[in-house]
Amino acid sequence: MVAEDVTEERHQRPGAEHPGVILLRQGAGLRRTNLLSTELAGFVSACDGELSVRQLVGALAALLGGDDDFDDDAFRAGLLSDVGNLVRDGFLLPTA
Repeated sequence: MVAEDVTEERHQRPGAEHPGVILLRQGAGLRRTNLLSTELAGFVSACDGELSVRQLVGALAALLGGDDDFDDDAFRAGLLSDVGNLVRDGFLLPTA
């Protein structure tokens, strides 16, 4: 689950299809800011406690993968590492 004090900030040029920068900000504590990748932004956006981490990572791998050069294992390991960092820093909270 996303901590209550966390907000997301997106920056994009007018007319751009996708944001160039996605930031996650803490409103309390150390007031950290974290630059998000596309997959990490997707994970955080869907992180409402309904799906497990494994389910979210699998869905993102299916959605963003598909290219011949896509390395599913590396994608999953990298995303899990990034998610762990967000938990460690207090952006995401583990659920029971």
